[in-house]
Amino acid sequence: MNSFQMTVALRVLNAASSYTKPLDEDVELLMNWADPQDRHLPPDELACLIVEAELASRDNPKNAIAKVSDSLTGIRQRRSDQQST
Repeated sequence: MNSFQMTVALRVLNAASSYTKPLDEDVELLMNWADPQDRHLPPDELACLIVEAELASRDNPKNAIAKVSDSLTGIRQRRSDQQST
């Protein structure tokens, strides 16, 4: 993870919190950085994954993978629950 990715992710989250559309270039970057299985997620959720991964890696690199994996599992479960209702 690098500071440029974090900056882009924070710009996308700032746009989401301001109820404005994020820059197309930022969304494209997020999609390029995302795992193929996560590219269907909205830009703000992809941005959250990037921020979470960065913060987790600062804490303990071994825990970063587990935390991000748990987060992805939760997101996928919520999406699945929403689609089944």
